[in-house]
Amino acid sequence: MSIKVRATTRGYYGGVVREAGDVFEVETKEHVGSWMDPAVEEKGPAKEPAKGGKGKGGKAADATATKGNAEQNGDAQGDTADLA
Repeated sequence: MSIKVRATTRGYYGGVVREAGDVFEVETKEHVGSWMDPAVEEKGPAKEPAKGGKGKGGKAADATATKGNAEQNGDAQGDTADLA
């Protein structure tokens, strides 16, 4: 019977270095180390943030950053009257 655990800090188990937050299985309860949390709950798939909302990423934020960078570098297309 295997036991699902979460690493609380970096550790080594099963020939693999596990980072804090990694979820994996150990063979027996005797294999649960002090750096492992055996109380792991099954969660559904992670939800992605809504596009266009607040937060990092998303097309709205990328488009604004790209336009700002182009204007800053003098590469903006369209109105060239400002460059004269």
